[in-house]
Amino acid sequence: MGCGPAFVAGLLLQVPLRTYLRYYALLILGDTNERLDPIPELRARIRGADDPGHE
Repeated sequence: MGCGPAFVAGLLLQVPLRTYLRYYALLILGDTNERLDPIPELRARIRGADDPGHE
C-alpha cells in the first residue's frame, strides 16, 4: 500500500511545526542559560551589548 493523501498532508503540517518548535526551544534555552546559547554574538548585537555574555 502507498502513502495516503492524509499521511502526506499530515507530514506537510507536522514537519515545519516541529522544526519551528525545536528552534524556538533552543532560543529560549540560550536566553535562560548563557553557556548553552547557540547564538551569543547575534543575541548581543540585537540587544546592543558589546560583550556576548554581558547584559
